[in-house]
Amino acid sequence: MRTRRKTRCVFLLSEEMGMKLTVNGEAYEAKQAGCVSALLEEMGIGGRAVVVVLNDEVIPASSLSTCGLREGDCVEMFRLVGGG
Repeated sequence: MRTRRKTRCVFLLSEEMGMKLTVNGEAYEAKQAGCVSALLEEMGIGGRAVVVVLNDEVIPASSLSTCGLREGDCVEMFRLVGGG
């Protein structure tokens, strides 16, 4: 009688694999964006005054570095423009 061996599959995420997001209505593959502020830095927007909406929720500026991102998230960014 043969015995069946149990096999385990382990999936590792490498730095080469990106996280698929939708940013301002466009497909975007983030390289190292674990949080919203990292995404802004990666896109060259870090340090600018922007309003970020993550999955239909406005993210306070004080939470950008602690707000994590997940595969498939929808991110909208709006720049504040002054004028009169």
